[in-house]
Amino acid sequence: MLEEKFFCDPEFNEESYRENLMEPSQEVELTNAEEIKTVLINSRNRSAPGIDGINHKTLNEMNKMHPGIQVALYNACIVWCIFPLIWQRGR
Repeated sequence: MLEEKFFCDPEFNEESYRENLMEPSQEVELTNAEEIKTVLINSRNRSAPGIDGINHKTLNEMNKMHPGIQVALYNACIVWCIFPLIWQRGR
């Protein structure tokens, strides 16, 4: 699923992407399961999926079944300053 959603961008240029990476940081505030749960509760659950095709219901169900996955994923993005290109685009 991750490869399908995050690594199929036809405009992806690995060299320029790596040039723009920041050094890993330990000085940022990480997220936690409670914060993610609060954001999901306060979000509109009938919103359309983003460009990545993942809708609110999927995120909510994944968080209920395996809350640690989202915490680990988001915290890794924050610590390493690497965010999937598809998350950086809007419609």
